[in-house]
Amino acid sequence: MYKELTKEIFLTDMNLPSDYQVDGQIVVGSGNKKKMLSYFDEVAKDFKITNIEKIIDGFFEHTFSFVINSKRIWFDVVYGSAYLAELMHISCLLGSKKNILLGSCGGLSKGNMSGDIVLPSYSYGEDSTAKMYERDNKDNRYYPDNNLTSEIRSKIDAKYKVLEGPIVTCQAMLAETREDIDRWNKEGYIGVEMETSSFFAVSKHFNVPSSALLYIGDNLIEGETVFSDNHIKLKDKRTEVFKHNLKIALEVIGN
Repeated sequence: MYKELTKEIFLTDMNLPSDYQVDGQIVVGSGNKKKMLSYFDEVAKDFKITNIEKIIDGFFEHTFSFVINSKRIWFDVVYGSAYLAELMHISCLLGSKKNILLGSCGGLSKGNMSGDIVLPSYSYGEDSTAKMYERDNKDNRYYPDNNLTSEIRSKIDAKYKVLEGPIVTCQAMLAETREDIDRWNKEGYIGVEMETSSFFAVSKHFNVPSSALLYIGDNLIEGETVFSDNHIKLKDKRTEVFKHNLKIALEVIGN
């Protein structure tokens, strides 16, 4: 069925030339596509990226393509894993060699602040997309590539606090309870978000190195939400950190 669809079929369907190749994929996990694209435009100017174009296709019309150091990079903003899995499947099929996920997570460890950087050591997830791409995964742990993570880590500005450890993927944010947050904290997870398990699983299925560079949005374990005063107060810090993370992703993926 659909899994058997070939690279050539997708190239034809998307009106792309037969020698078209993707060299890397950057994805931002966020529900605010407009805001994230505006940040991308700002950072792209710093990198003097001028060849940004949309993938002209009904399904991927919001996916952008550009070139860094002769490498074609795809960039998109997603929310959850359904669209993400198909985007990643096709970009990997078209040759992606590095995949990097950016975005935020809810904090699950006390003492950490909105804007602290998170490097996941793995993501625990039970969503169907991850399971379909890693069918033999029995413990629901989905891992990034250690070498890619190390490269990313080496470029993080020392002024930022960096947290490393396991996170959990949950796509039903509004269904999360206080009991869920407390349980995840006791199980040792440092953050919760909506995309990493599927991102890692699809990448691994195609043997493409992947990693995630996140930041804490709201620290849930301390009762903070996106409506809390502290979260609102630290908006500028999170914007600064996101742009910092995006610059790292562009440097690493264009290397």
